Amino acid sequence: MKKTFVALAALAVVGAASAQSTVTIYGRLDAGYSNNVTTATTTAGVSTDTRGHGINNNGLATSYWGMRGSEDLGGGLRANFNLETSVGIDTGADGGSFDRISTLGVSGNFGSVMVGRFYTPLFLTTLASDVFGAGGAYTVNLFPDAIRSSDAFWYTTPNMGGFSATLMLGRNDTGTTAAAATSGATGLSATYAAGPLLVSGALSKTESTVGAVNLQNTGSAITVTYDFGPAKLFAGHIRNKNQADQSIATFTEKTETNLGVSVPMGAATFMLGYGRNTNDSTTLSVLSGQTGSDVVAGVTYDLSKRTALYFKTGRVNSLDNTTALAGTKTSITSLGMRHLF
Repeated sequence: MKKTFVALAALAVVGAASAQSTVTIYGRLDAGYSNNVTTATTTAGVSTDTRGHGINNNGLATSYWGMRGSEDLGGGLRANFNLETSVGIDTGADGGSFDRISTLGVSGNFGSVMVGRFYTPLFLTTLASDVFGAGGAYTVNLFPDAIRSSDAFWYTTPNMGGFSATLMLGRNDTGTTAAAATSGATGLSATYAAGPLLVSGALSKTESTVGAVNLQNTGSAITVTYDFGPAKLFAGHIRNKNQADQSIATFTEKTETNLGVSVPMGAATFMLGYGRNTNDSTTLSVLSGQTGSDVVAGVTYDLSKRTALYFKTGRVNSLDNTTALAGTKTSITSLGMRHLF
């Protein structure tokens, strides 16, 4: 009943808006068979496997549907909106709301501004370094400020000879006078994209204060890609520092270095990704914590411009076990089909 109501409401929005502006319904559907094995290894070296296999979605890329619209306000100014929700092809479930994107804003010669829920500048920079595009098995698994931010403001500059920048600001004040709580998110990215070259860098900071406890989480990333034609190369480095209480000089620090290559051959595209992970903590007796390597290989075969078959297999989220820290790794193999509309 709830899903029926949501669908009817969405169609009503499209019908009402189409008389005043351009509205587009779009989406991506991904379904197939996946075999996942997560291995957790204790500090004593004892390993336990958690297995799962069967029909699944998001083997190559996440499934979703959405709608976006734009109205010409005159003078080069446009009003824009974007609503997007996740979809589970394997069960028919949806996000229950527009859990992925929900934005409203304006754009013009000055660039664009919007408010709502959208991808963070840091995530978009890290995503560009992933040859697989962060779906199913992929080597980029470190997201310092999550993937999206809610209750935030974005400003993106116009494209200036290949250069552009995005600023994200968000803040919430909650709680009571006796137990006040605040949270904030800041993100900034700068990108040069022209011809075969893309270079992007980003910074982020998220923090929250509850009483006298102030948590701060910072992140940074740099991505470089170059399309030679016969092959496209991907490279990126991500850093994340998390301090649970700034009044105490303890923190954890994680890094990822990722490399990838894609090679198109007719309708097929072959892809290979490698990632190196580190996890250090000042709360332990030694600063040098864990390391691990991720390796993923895959191929897509285009049946049309919108439909492709795929196969992917690899090991991700790998960190070795030490005398102080437990280890983990996940092996994933997926075979399926992706369709765009």
